[in-house]
Amino acid sequence: MNGESQNKIRNDLVEVQELSTISKDPLGYAVYLYFLLKNKRNGVEVDNLIDWMNSWVENILIKRNFSRFIDREVVSSFFAHFSLKAFGQLHANVGVEDFKQLFSEYIEDGHFFCDFTFSSLIALSIADFKDEIKEYSDLLTWIETQIEEKNIFNDAKNLVFASILFEKLGSKDHIKKIFDYCHEKLLKNNIVSYDQLYYSYVLWKFRSQRDKKEDLQKIREFTDESLENANEVMLREEEKFIEEIYGANAQKATSKIGASKIYLGVLIDLLNDFGKSTIKVSKDELARKDISLWISLGPLFSTLVFFFSIAVIWFSFQLRALVDFSVFTKDQTLITLASSVINVFLFALTAFLFVASISLFWDTGIKRIGTTKLMKDNLKARLKKYVWVQIVALLLGLLKILLAI
Repeated sequence: MNGESQNKIRNDLVEVQELSTISKDPLGYAVYLYFLLKNKRNGVEVDNLIDWMNSWVENILIKRNFSRFIDREVVSSFFAHFSLKAFGQLHANVGVEDFKQLFSEYIEDGHFFCDFTFSSLIALSIADFKDEIKEYSDLLTWIETQIEEKNIFNDAKNLVFASILFEKLGSKDHIKKIFDYCHEKLLKNNIVSYDQLYYSYVLWKFRSQRDKKEDLQKIREFTDESLENANEVMLREEEKFIEEIYGANAQKATSKIGASKIYLGVLIDLLNDFGKSTIKVSKDELARKDISLWISLGPLFSTLVFFFSIAVIWFSFQLRALVDFSVFTKDQTLITLASSVINVFLFALTAFLFVASISLFWDTGIKRIGTTKLMKDNLKARLKKYVWVQIVALLLGLLKILLAI
């Protein structure tokens, strides 16, 4: 993110000090707080927001001081409690019975206020003690049905909330359904600009669903493009930004779900995660403790692996001279068979080590990638792409056996 966008975020955080600003959009700020705490943002402004949200939780969940906007107040207090507790910032003392009472009072036909966003945020907020609330299964069933029928995807923010919910619940099947929907839209080039950030959030966070290099590369490029577009959006006037995304009736949209704060929170989280996975290793960063030594010395390791592969292929050619199979058996057929199997294995191992050494050198020496996970994904993709190298190695191994015979 460039300097101007960073200033925009800092200026936005300064507004947090104005309590009247937060009270106009408690849900937006509750979601904003979740992403700020998750990404370890700190400062006086964030501390003020933490204090305000603790008071808000107590005021709504315990004292039940509702206004006419009960829906936003209930959902925001639930999610604020979840965010504060998840990151060790909860000071309000709220019991499970308080949640049970509000939950049973406002759930209707398996959902809250006829709204998927509200329902998914509440489901996420009480996931840790879901077994103690009997209606939770009804809520989860309703959410799952909405996903099956793809009713939620008209609002791209729901892709983010649903994916976070099912990641929390450990439901890989539903994460895959959400990811597949996003990936299909990406392949069809059918994602409108103002939804790009939410789609890229799901695609990037759960990119392990795909293992083809082409798919991963497309996801990376789309995420990079989405972040660039988001940076441009951040530099516009706030009113213009909201109207462009939510239309002329912007006030209704932002007062309902705090759209701009959600957008900004998702942006911060995705920027942080994308930056970690595509980190450039500079001279100053080589001394950082969070970068593995073997990654910092990647080119050296890749060179050692390459020379080891040469040593393996040399050994395969010298196998019969170096290993006396007659120690194990006098049967020439068994000796030939053992020698053949070992030769084929060594040729295949050489091919694997060759591709692995080149892949490691490319990622650490050229691309300067700093995460093991990404390098593993790249290696898998390259092994599939250059499978012909392994096939050629196997054929050469078989040819050597035939010539030896």
